[in-house]
Amino acid sequence: MPTYTPYERQRIAAAFKAAREVFKDCTCQYICTSLRWACTYGKLSYEDSKLAQEVVMQRLQGHRQLESWLQGQGFFIPTEPGPELEQKLHNHRLQWLDMLIAEFEGEPT
Repeated sequence: MPTYTPYERQRIAAAFKAAREVFKDCTCQYICTSLRWACTYGKLSYEDSKLAQEVVMQRLQGHRQLESWLQGQGFFIPTEPGPELEQKLHNHRLQWLDMLIAEFEGEPT
């Protein structure tokens, strides 16, 4: 896990906050998509979007999306999830964004 400077941590936290605002109000399915949209909407810079996306991809440990990471952890995810599971995954991503914001706003461990 890379070490970030206090300034980078501040930028990453701000990027995740912008992504959360976009994510909760839109139909985008993924955190990295909401980071790109927040960049497109002028809510954060391209560099900050990329920095936060790198954090997400590191946390997914080589998986391209949360569903495949969950499957790698032993969870069963159907190939065509219904609306209930999609809502649960959406809520999971919102909670993950909240945790990432708190982590990068706090002191490094």
